[in-house]
Amino acid sequence: MKKLLSVCIAALFALSFAGVLVGCSGGSAAADDIIGIGQSEQTVNGAEQDNYTVSFKYTAEEWKALPDTKKVEIATSGYEKAVVEVEANASSSFNILGISKTAEGESGATVLFMLNHENSTIAVYNGEKDEAGKPGLVQTVEVRYPFN
Repeated sequence: MKKLLSVCIAALFALSFAGVLVGCSGGSAAADDIIGIGQSEQTVNGAEQDNYTVSFKYTAEEWKALPDTKKVEIATSGYEKAVVEVEANASSSFNILGISKTAEGESGATVLFMLNHENSTIAVYNGEKDEAGKPGLVQTVEVRYPFN
């Protein structure tokens, strides 16, 4: 129940961050809209943990086919293939929370980033690369500890 509450709180942060109406269980959104980056805090086995949720369009098969990496492609407003990249000073993990249906009937997924270290950055990049070959930065969410 606490985890569900944490996910719901994270979804509310995502709504205010992205300005997209979507339900706590995943809801629906236009296929090319970023649903958002949400934040919440919980205690696991006595250790505080900041949770960040990123909601995006993916089928279950596409998600399972992804390599074990700290990057995932998402569909965002104005950027067809953006990348969410977690730049962390300690290990991070992706946990799939569930598959939902978008307004167009395509599958979508919500991923939870569990970052239990002091500082990190979640950066959203577009699919276009600069001269150095790095994707263009769209937005950055800096993670600071303790959560506030």
